Amino acid sequence: MENIQPYYRIPYLPAINETLKRNLAAATEDDWVDVYSFRTLPLDVESLVKEDPLLGWLNAAHPFSAGILSMDPWSYYDWHTDEKRGASINMMLTCGGEPGHYHSIFSHDRDGTSLTGNFVELRYQPEVYYLFNNQVSHSVYNFEKERLVFSTEFREEKDRLDFNSLGPEIIYALGGEKPSWR
Repeated sequence: MENIQPYYRIPYLPAINETLKRNLAAATEDDWVDVYSFRTLPLDVESLVKEDPLLGWLNAAHPFSAGILSMDPWSYYDWHTDEKRGASINMMLTCGGEPGHYHSIFSHDRDGTSLTGNFVELRYQPEVYYLFNNQVSHSVYNFEKERLVFSTEFREEKDRLDFNSLGPEIIYALGGEKPSWR
């Protein structure tokens, strides 16, 4: 049976947090673009991979683009699976403050017709990388503060790179045994 975990906390200390904060502080309104209905600040991947060894390895193995996704207070991103992305690396940003109140939830039993179901919540630890399974139905509900998330998009689409193939590669790259998640 295939593993359908919705996310994996990557045991690694990101080295790009200060760079992301500087990018946010320097950004003008014109720098932000709409990507998948998120207000997004595109990032220079080349500078990120020079600072962070894991991102450097990851971009060499699976090239990606990256950005900071902004979500307004009192908004939601409805249930969906991503059209192209099989997996992504996400990280909640706090920019020196406390993270706001939000819920990132996954459900394995969403069929589009039922009014009820079960879910699993991803309770992000701020400034920690998570491998995100974009092919498990997910939704986000944001409350009183702007929500900022670093996120990647791999050039390889879901049929070529997914959560179950990338997870073991990351664990192995970090010095662990290469597990089988299938």
